[in-house]
Amino acid sequence: MARWAHILAPASRRRASHLFDLAASRSPALASLVDASCSSSISPFRVASQRHVSVSSIIAKPAATSAQSNLAAGESSQAAPAAAATASAPSGNYLYREIYNRQRQLVPINHMVPDVAVDAWVAPNAILAGGVTIDDRASVWYGSVLRADLNYIRIGAYSSIQDRVIVHAASASPTGLSAETTVGRYVTVGQNSVLRSCEIEDEVVIGQRCLVLEGAIVEKNAVLADCTVVGPGQLIPGGQLWAGSPAKFVRDLTADEVAEIPKLAEAAHWRAEEEKGEFLPYSTAYIQAEKLKAALKATPPAAAAGKPKAAATSA
Repeated sequence: MARWAHILAPASRRRASHLFDLAASRSPALASLVDASCSSSISPFRVASQRHVSVSSIIAKPAATSAQSNLAAGESSQAAPAAAATASAPSGNYLYREIYNRQRQLVPINHMVPDVAVDAWVAPNAILAGGVTIDDRASVWYGSVLRADLNYIRIGAYSSIQDRVIVHAASASPTGLSAETTVGRYVTVGQNSVLRSCEIEDEVVIGQRCLVLEGAIVEKNAVLADCTVVGPGQLIPGGQLWAGSPAKFVRDLTADEVAEIPKLAEAAHWRAEEEKGEFLPYSTAYIQAEKLKAALKATPPAAAAGKPKAAATSA
């Protein structure tokens, strides 16, 4: 089901957007509720409940437009066209037309399609575009972007791409080597790091805000300290700690430090398993759409309800 989420979700969003358009056209008060929900990123039904307002009552009693009010007040014929123009002109916040996020988690580009293992986890607001492969039990965390529109990206098993990491791959490498971006097994990439057309071997720790550029190779059991910059074509030997801009050797790692590297990746995996349980694999837009549809069906249009009453009064 998760593989179809990016295909099914837009249809439910369009359906919900159409229903909110219909409701807002019948009730400016409901439109204001939806506007408030957009600014606070919560459901319009929650906004209504917080204001102690019933959605059905709002739909049943639409407010009169400004043009109708002006005509009823007996204003001059010159003021009536201006009032009508004011009523028909767009005003206020029209975000209710699209209250659901259009972001797609998986974005195919031409023949390049993201491939995510069944037991891997990708955060709801992360983006995998193009030829991205996520292996078993790997995790891609919140706000990360893996864009493989020019070349392929592969994330190995148990590896963790932390929050707001950017991974990209160039179309070609000036060194003549492969321009793909490869991250091995049991690798931890810290927050806000950038990887571009580089090779990260197994059991590596990349600290926060690191930059690893084209053609760079980080060998097994290496550690990059925070804010390290690995230049194009640079080699980071295994079993060592490197830091600085540009990256420089600091010291060799102890046996205990090397043993902790895969444990850090495993801990990130189990944390991802807990995060995975908090999200459904499909969009929930249909829930609000069905509630609004039921409310519209339960209450007849105000115009249709008012005609028999007016006829009875005249009789």
